[in-house]
Amino acid sequence: MTSNAAHPSVRALVGSVLSLCSACACPSSPDDLPANPTITLSAEEYESARQTSSEAVCERCNGGSREAALREAGFFAGEITVDCSVSENADGGATVECHVGTQCDAGRAPRALAASPRSSLEGWWANMALREAEAITAFDELALELAALGAPAAFIERARAAREDEVRHAELCASMASVAVPPAPRLTLTPFDPMRFVELNAAEGCIRETFAVIDTLARASRASDARTREVLRTIAMDELQHAQLSWDIDAWARRHLGPPARSTSLAAKRRATRQLVARAGRNEAHDGPVALAPQVRRALAYRFIHRLAA
Repeated sequence: MTSNAAHPSVRALVGSVLSLCSACACPSSPDDLPANPTITLSAEEYESARQTSSEAVCERCNGGSREAALREAGFFAGEITVDCSVSENADGGATVECHVGTQCDAGRAPRALAASPRSSLEGWWANMALREAEAITAFDELALELAALGAPAAFIERARAAREDEVRHAELCASMASVAVPPAPRLTLTPFDPMRFVELNAAEGCIRETFAVIDTLARASRASDARTREVLRTIAMDELQHAQLSWDIDAWARRHLGPPARSTSLAAKRRATRQLVARAGRNEAHDGPVALAPQVRRALAYRFIHRLAA
C-alpha cells in the first residue's frame, strides 16, 4: 500500500472489488492447469532443507508452471496454497509431491446460509443494534475532534449526518430483532491526541469500515429474504458514505498535519490490512442471517487490498 493509493473513491473501490469477485465466487481454475509437480531432492539437498526450517522442503514447490497458470487465471498470491507430501528415498534423498491449489478449492459457497433458529437471528440483529447505537456516540466524538483539529466545516456536518444514519440503523436492527432500540452510550471526553486520531481514523474508518461495506453488500446479495436484503443494503450504502468521509479526513489530515500524520496513517493502514486478512479466514457459519464462507471472505479481503495497492 502506498500513499498514492490513500484517497480512493470508496464507491468505485467497493464496486471494483465486488465485480472482480464474480458474485463473490473465486476465479475458475483453468481447464489445462499443469499437473502438480514432483521434485527429487538429493540426500544433501534434503538434509539442507530440513535443517533450514520445517517448511523449507515444501518451499521447493513455489514458483512452478502450475502456480504461474493460477496467477494468470486471476488468483492473487494470498489465494494460492502450496503444500507437499514427502517420501524419503533409500539413498537418503527424498521425493516431494507438490500440491499447488487455491483457498477456493473447497468449492463455491452456498447462495445463502440455511435458516438459523429464530432466536439466533434475533440475537444477531440485537447485537447489531447495540453496535449501531455505539456508532452514534462515535460520530458525536468525531464531530468534536474534527472541530478541535480545525477541520473544514463540511466534514463536521458530514459527521453529524452520519450520526443520524446510525440512529436509523439502530432502529432498523432493533426492529429486525423485535427489541427496543438501545440507547447510545454516554460520550466520555478524553485528552485529544491528533496522531492517535489519525491512527484510529485510518484503521477503523479507512480500512475496516470500507471492508465492512464490501462484506455487508456481499451478504445482502446472498440473502434469500427480501427484508434482510433491504436492511443490509440500506446500512451498507450509508456506511459507504461514512467510509468515504474517513478517507477524505485522512487525506486532509495528512496534508494539514504533515509528515508525522502521513507516516502514522500509512502504518495504521498496513496493520489494519494484516489484521483483516488474519480475520477473514475465520469460520463464521453462525454469523448472522447470511454467512460468507471463509474462502469467500479471504477472496474479498485479498482483492480489497490488491485494489488499494493498485
